[in-house]
Amino acid sequence: MRLAARFKLPASLIEAAPASLGVVVYAALICVTLVHSVSRNEGHLVYAVDDTYIHMAMSKNLARYGVCGVTRYEFSASSSSPLWTLLLAGVYRLFGVSDVAPLVMSILIGVIALIMVDRLARDLGAPLWQRFVAVIGAVFLGPMVFLTFVAMEHLLHAALVLGFMILLLRTLKERTGSVSNVKRTRQRVAAFGVFGAALMATRYESVILLGLAAIVLLATRRFRETVVLIAGAAMPVLIVGLVQTSHGGMFLPSSVVVKGFG
Repeated sequence: MRLAARFKLPASLIEAAPASLGVVVYAALICVTLVHSVSRNEGHLVYAVDDTYIHMAMSKNLARYGVCGVTRYEFSASSSSPLWTLLLAGVYRLFGVSDVAPLVMSILIGVIALIMVDRLARDLGAPLWQRFVAVIGAVFLGPMVFLTFVAMEHLLHAALVLGFMILLLRTLKERTGSVSNVKRTRQRVAAFGVFGAALMATRYESVILLGLAAIVLLATRRFRETVVLIAGAAMPVLIVGLVQTSHGGMFLPSSVVVKGFG
């Protein structure tokens, strides 16, 4: 790399610079916002929307009492993001219930999302300066800081979408029918199922993205990837639907139904 040669820097250091700078800027903004927020709320961490507290209550009850509901006494289909609820419940189970847990999770996932932005830009062939613009743009235009303090599934969904786009782009770049690396091909096919399931379990709205991706895969004659993607996407919807109907609820989460028919 020209910049590495000019300043006698390791190429790996220059390669990691865009994501590193983005993480530093993101962390600085998080610290400033956190200090300001806590100082304005009498020393307490307060989230801006009630949905955050609904997810926290469901995760707490699931971790402590094995009941996925806003109270510990009965099940309720109140979460449109089963994966986020399960992840938060797992954190509560391991480290105890805490108001700060969703924020810490959001920050860590935000860092991963910035790395994914840089990786996607690099895979698209963007030069170094464009990768800097992409990463810094994601921080300010995301808007990542706001979404971090919402402390729900939004950044998790963004990171998964970016990872899925990287997978899709790399798959489309490979020649159809290539047998140069059978193991890698099988892993990539399986990855479509994993991403399909994770995206749908995070936000049901992912069906639009996954549907478009399935059309692209079909058009390029990647039939195995298409089938695995659709199967993976359908699985969490089916599992959650069966669990909810077994408790007397609707097949889809209440919030999804309200959004769809409200």
